[in-house]
Amino acid sequence: GTTAGPLSRELVWMDRTGKRLGIVGQPGTVGTAALSPDEKMISFAITNPGGDTADLWLHDVARGVPSRFTFRPGLSRDGVWSPDGSRIVFGSLRNGKWGLYEKAASGTGAEQLLVESDLPKMPMAWSPDGKLLAYWVNDPKTAWDQWILPIGGDRKPSPMLQTTFNEN
Repeated sequence: GTTAGPLSRELVWMDRTGKRLGIVGQPGTVGTAALSPDEKMISFAITNPGGDTADLWLHDVARGVPSRFTFRPGLSRDGVWSPDGSRIVFGSLRNGKWGLYEKAASGTGAEQLLVESDLPKMPMAWSPDGKLLAYWVNDPKTAWDQWILPIGGDRKPSPMLQTTFNEN
């Protein structure tokens, strides 16, 4: 049999009553969208037609212009904005390893690897003070777990919820 590629989706602006106000960009293989704290930018992933690679893109809300944010082979998605909007942490599968990377939201400068292992992982949220990052890890022994990574200092990750149940 054949397998279907990634689903075509569209990002839609809606008001609080559920009324559709318009779309962001063009429909396509988009996902994992996140609005910046100042609501001026949207990060989202675009998956290639084969579904084996993805990159993060940023969309300028006022100008309606998207720009590519990640440029490496592999899978990069689930961008999470820092509380001040200056940085984005995203998950990426590169050379068989899953990592969380940090990059300036301006797109300038190098990506910084924060944590890496063989287990799938993606960021979930920053603490309001920007000092901690919550992320999920899919461990075959304990299912979907929640971990905390200090931003700064020794950056030693620790489990927040890690049982045989799905905490994602």
